[in-house]
Amino acid sequence: GLFLKNKKFCVKEKEKMTNDTQVFSERDKNIIQTLSFVSASLSLCGCLFVIFSFLFFKNLQTFPFKLIFFVSCTELFVSCMVFLTDSNACWINAAITDYFELSTMMWISVISYNIYQTLCKGNKNVESLENYYHVTGWGIPVLLWVPVAVSDSFGEAGIWCWIPTTKVIQRWVCYYGPWAFVIMFNILIHIYVTKTVYSLQSKKLGPLQTLQSREQSNILTDKEGSQIILRLRLYVFVFLWVSLWSFGHRINELVDESSQSQLTFFAIMHAFFRPLQGFLNSLVYGIHRKLLNEYKIFFLTLKIFKYDRRQSDPILQRYKSYSFTTDQQK
Repeated sequence: GLFLKNKKFCVKEKEKMTNDTQVFSERDKNIIQTLSFVSASLSLCGCLFVIFSFLFFKNLQTFPFKLIFFVSCTELFVSCMVFLTDSNACWINAAITDYFELSTMMWISVISYNIYQTLCKGNKNVESLENYYHVTGWGIPVLLWVPVAVSDSFGEAGIWCWIPTTKVIQRWVCYYGPWAFVIMFNILIHIYVTKTVYSLQSKKLGPLQTLQSREQSNILTDKEGSQIILRLRLYVFVFLWVSLWSFGHRINELVDESSQSQLTFFAIMHAFFRPLQGFLNSLVYGIHRKLLNEYKIFFLTLKIFKYDRRQSDPILQRYKSYSFTTDQQK
């Protein structure tokens, strides 16, 4: 979480600096704060959009979208902590942010693994794995978080509320280690799923093969396979791109604290992209045809009841036709 101290902090002399103290100009500090608030606001809107969509539309309450719902819940807490800039609440800010960042990593891995189970293993009952998914998404972060919290390692880390640079082991346990594991795990899943999709696409469709028989034979068209691969690549790319800047910022703190311009650059990129993950996740995970169709029907229904309720109204006839077409597609 971002932690902006008072003005005295920005004018400390270099000889008085500690490992966790970074000198930023007033201009840099304002830029960091503004970018953090803007990206966190976007993420709040994106997370609330996914959460509302899942809870409001029954047709969207599928198991895959349920996993996306959990990711949005974790990112919602991370985004809220950006606005908590009170120095007296720095420990709470750091502790909550760290736990839900870990939880986000685990739930992203769960989504990738669920895709792997569905496509590569042909598991038609992935709902049976939900309890294991909850243990992974909520339980593993607790195991990683508790030792750091008990050792009182959360607090001020420069302009941030996190783990001080002197607590190297705690940083590896609560960030670097899980981050590296999640990246490697998702890349491996991407490789396996891509191979499986190409294998399923290579199967030839018979001229009389229906949609039902194609699904039973586990055959993918080129379009379906391309969509799956593209979405999975976006999952990995968004997580890698967003976390890369915070990772680079932390590594730069440890390796070269003397380069102020480089440190400021990474701090600014970190401040903007890390809180933006909730918004990007909502675009990659949450925006799809089924969700858009639900909103089209919803707003079209509102229009019908607002302007004309007559059975012969052409708008109502178009709505009925659209609903029938949508149901057939499902």
